[in-house]
Amino acid sequence: MRIEEAVKKMTKQYLGRVLDSFTKDLGKLEEDEARDYITRNSDELARTENIHRRLDMFDVNHST
Repeated sequence: MRIEEAVKKMTKQYLGRVLDSFTKDLGKLEEDEARDYITRNSDELARTENIHRRLDMFDVNHST
């Protein structure tokens, strides 16, 4: 599924989570604004290096 398709089905909570994982500079956006921002930045969000960095859990202390 493409990012553009997935964004249409996301709730406001999940849109916020995606934006928070990407940037903290935006503040709170309305749903339509959040969808538009994610869609416009889909290339950056889908970059393999970014995904690996966010999913790399080997350095996380799992006891906390």
